[in-house]
Order: sequence, then structure tokens, then C-alpha cells
Amino acid sequence: MLAVTSVLALNEQMSRKVKDLSKHFDSIENAIDTIDDTETRTRLRESIKLSREMMSKVMLKLSRQIGTLVGRRGT
Repeated sequence: MLAVTSVLALNEQMSRKVKDLSKHFDSIENAIDTIDDTETRTRLRESIKLSREMMSKVMLKLSRQIGTLVGRRGT
């Protein structure tokens, strides 16, 4: 049970870090908006979009795995 508690605590810490990272992405997007070169701006926006999507997928997968782990420990 201690392992599950540790995993849940680490997940909470990671969730806070992801929120902080998301704020940084917002700041980067605001900076991208000031770039005059359309091609560069588009490329950077796509990069940020892909980074956000990857972060979301990883967090979803992790949440599912934690749910599975907690479910197994509860039985």
C-alpha cells in the first residue's frame, strides 16, 4: 500500500509541474505571436501544439495506469 501512496503522491506533484509547464507554453505562444516571419511562426505554433498533445497523451496514459494499479491493490 505504501507503494501506491507514493505513486499517487508523485502523480500529484507531476500534475502540478504539468500545470506549470502549460503556463510556460502559454507564454511561448504569446512570444510566437510577435514573430514577423509567417513560416517561422507557423512552424513554432505547430511544435507547441504537438508538445501539448504529447503531454496530454502521456498524462492520460499515466492516469489510466495509476487507476489500474490502484484497482489491483484494492482487490
